[in-house]
Amino acid sequence: MIAYEGRQFSAALLALSLLCACASNSSAPAPITDTTTLQSNARVDVGVETTLDDAISDSDSSSSDTVQADSSSVRATDDVVDCTKSATVTTAWGTITGACGALASELASTQPTFLVSEYNFSDACAFDPSGLASGPNKRYEGDNAGGSSLCSEVMSMQLLADCDEASIYKTEKQIAYTSCQGAITDYIAEIDDQLVGVSVTRAYKGPSIDVYSVQDATDLLEKKLAGVNESSSKVKPSDKWLKQVLHIWTLRKDWVPLLKVAWQNLDAKLRGDTIVWVTVEQHPDGQTPWIVPDQCGLK
Repeated sequence: MIAYEGRQFSAALLALSLLCACASNSSAPAPITDTTTLQSNARVDVGVETTLDDAISDSDSSSSDTVQADSSSVRATDDVVDCTKSATVTTAWGTITGACGALASELASTQPTFLVSEYNFSDACAFDPSGLASGPNKRYEGDNAGGSSLCSEVMSMQLLADCDEASIYKTEKQIAYTSCQGAITDYIAEIDDQLVGVSVTRAYKGPSIDVYSVQDATDLLEKKLAGVNESSSKVKPSDKWLKQVLHIWTLRKDWVPLLKVAWQNLDAKLRGDTIVWVTVEQHPDGQTPWIVPDQCGLK
């Protein structure tokens, strides 16, 4: 019932105006949710599609044109996408949103999976390694088999620990293979008593390059997934993992849809049952990124 008496009517108007003002002035980021309707037998993750659509609309014109030109060839019949609910996890360095806690439910699947998360780091001026779990900290303090991938590997381990309560079973140099030649995996995580191989890479072309294409994404995925399949084929039974994760770090939200389009168009044999997990590193304006450029307080 609507009251028309003076005071009651004024109070109602005041409440309505305050409600509108709060709605219009909200600055909180929208959660990563999925509003896309898929086939009834498809697995759905509510942690990706809106982010991808927003990234496409916000990207520069050349990137958007590339997505539009290539997306028409995506095979819709075998499009297996994210399969976890959106989550927000607070860590020692910031918050993780999107696909977080996905891996345990995916380990038994024989299908490939594409996951997306966003790591929003705090406004700290320097990376503080004191919050690292035991496994990531050993990697941070140790060495690897070469390359400039310390930060991406350390924080990949830490992200799995924060999102999936993973422990680190073995690092790169500890994994046993039947051959010393060819591709190797960066580390083995243990989740719910299951071993998971993890290969870490970056969608990154340098600090001054912001142009990326579906072909760039295809080249990266083809190379890294071939390496994933090779390492899986030669790992010794003592270290045999159930399946692998290709963990990709990037600084650019608008590169995520390019990676997804490229992934969707790959040969099914190359995709295998690998989980491709893209994590976007985000920092406050003016702060230098730590992970993708490999600048996490190097010793």
